This record gives sequence, structure tokens and C-alpha cells, in this order.
Amino acid sequence: MWKLALLFVLSGALIIGLAIPMIQRKVAPNPVYGFRTPKTLSSPDIWYPANEYSGRLMAVAGGVTILGAILLALWPGLTAEQYLWGGTAVLLSSLGWAVWKSFQFLNRL
Repeated sequence: MWKLALLFVLSGALIIGLAIPMIQRKVAPNPVYGFRTPKTLSSPDIWYPANEYSGRLMAVAGGVTILGAILLALWPGLTAEQYLWGGTAVLLSSLGWAVWKSFQFLNRL
């Protein structure tokens, strides 16, 4: 089970690592990396605020993933299969929340 926990902790850390350049507005408009939509790619005036906001939410999602991985690993009696499902649910729901909130922010720009 600890190998799975490490996998989810590293996944959360990777998400945070990818979010940091977005938060710092270091990711220029491009077709590969960032919060890419037709609207964000249409103008740097939209790209940078949308990516900064999205990056902040991604960092939170990464932190939630790490915290969830640790808490689930400490849950008494949890099987590896249950841990895998729980960790996956935390990861996907936190990222889904970040994407949803990012689109809400984008609609206000």
C-alpha cells in the first residue's frame, strides 16, 4: 500500500510543480502547456490571468491529493484496492474541481 501512497503523493507533487510556472505567469501562450482554450489562446490579456488562476487551483488540487494520499494510507483496515479507488477519487475530483472553477473564472474574463 505504501507504494500506492508514494505514487499519489508524487502525482500531487507533479501537479504542484506544473502549476508553479503558471502561477508565476512564466508560461507563454502555446498549444501544449497551460489552460488552453480558444478564448485563452486568443489574447495574452486573457491567457495570463486565466493561467495564473488555474495554476493556483491546480496547486490546491495537488495539495489535496497529497493530503488525501497520506490520510488514506493511515486509515486502519483499508485494503490496497480500496486505497487505489479512494486515491483515484481524490485525485480526479480535486482536478475536476480545479478545471470547473477555472472555466467559471474564464467566463468572467
